[in-house]
Amino acid sequence: MNKKIVLKGSINSLFVLLISFVGLLFLYSLLRLGFYFFNSDLFPLTDTSGLITIMQGGVKFGVVAILYINILFILLQTIPFPFKYNEVYQRVCKWVFIVTNSIGIALNLIDYGYYPFTLKRTTGTVFSQFSNEQNIGTLVFDFLLDYWYLLFFFILFVFCLTKIYNLFKLARPQQVAWPFYIIQSLSFLFIIFLFVGGVRGGWAHSTRPITLSNAGDYVKSADEMNIVLNTPFSILKTLKAKSLHEV
Repeated sequence: MNKKIVLKGSINSLFVLLISFVGLLFLYSLLRLGFYFFNSDLFPLTDTSGLITIMQGGVKFGVVAILYINILFILLQTIPFPFKYNEVYQRVCKWVFIVTNSIGIALNLIDYGYYPFTLKRTTGTVFSQFSNEQNIGTLVFDFLLDYWYLLFFFILFVFCLTKIYNLFKLARPQQVAWPFYIIQSLSFLFIIFLFVGGVRGGWAHSTRPITLSNAGDYVKSADEMNIVLNTPFSILKTLKAKSLHEV
């Protein structure tokens, strides 16, 4: 039977968010390393020092992807009301966390095998590219058959994801009075502040929302930008991109 650390107090939900966020950043760093090693022959100019810089820069793009993917989970865990400590409510939060982040992990792993054919991270145009495919199920099956080991890594990462979440359990504070609502409301506003800065790439007034081209700040060659980036980020930032039509 798994033992959980029971968190008490008015800011325990913030601690859960922090642990979950750090754990996800670590998983995304592992996914970035895996992407490089699986396609290392396509990055012949990348040396050790360059890879370290790439990994450091990739954290910023990982933060954006994780925040966007977990926007619902963050909202559910930070609303300043005591009913969020209900067991059923927390079970829903757990599955929201696991399902949404499993999608992000799957998207990253798909590019392990897909990148050699496109030489770029998958973008939002993937939906239009496959919109007219009649045998999408067959394509998915063939992909899993050819890259069966990616399914193994997916299961492993989701297992780690579940373990991270199951480390802690929220406990309802013994007294729910006006100090609880004040602390929870201030915490909620603080999380919004952090979220806005995280998805923009900074809090400075002159800072523009971070986009794909910003990955060039951490590389020596253009192809290395694909190591810095992650697939969920690339898709989210190009969903509204207008594709060129042949004339």
